[in-house]
Amino acid sequence: MTDIARIQESVTTPIATGERLTSIHAFRDLLSLRAASVLQPDIVHCGGLTAALKIRAMAEAYGVSIAPHNPQGPVSTAASLEFGFATPNYIICETVHNDVPWREEIVEEGFFINKSNRTVTPSAKPGLGIEINEAIIKKHPFEQELPQRVFTKMVP
Repeated sequence: MTDIARIQESVTTPIATGERLTSIHAFRDLLSLRAASVLQPDIVHCGGLTAALKIRAMAEAYGVSIAPHNPQGPVSTAASLEFGFATPNYIICETVHNDVPWREEIVEEGFFINKSNRTVTPSAKPGLGIEINEAIIKKHPFEQELPQRVFTKMVP
């Protein structure tokens, strides 16, 4: 992590990182090195909402912003948005809405996305503010994706 701290210190562009970190301790180390301007915890991988809230508090103490990493499905998106509504140092949330053609059939989202300016209005529904249609989900069983690894040989 010391390498990314050197990069952060050397550039004026804010460094965003953390999507692959899986513990609050790793975020603490990143913050103590002042190695990032924006933390990107992934709620699914960092330990859930409780861990994300701890990471948020540490980031806020260091004056660092939060922009959750969120390439997962509708439950993760709802959790990331609700986390954002409760986070003063939250700046943006990555979302995926066109991952599968049947996504809108499986979830009724309580939040509203204004497509003209990409802002989100919170849900008035309890919990994460979504309803999942389990009958539709059963029609689309989980299929493991193969990781895509691309190695490019540099040509002189």
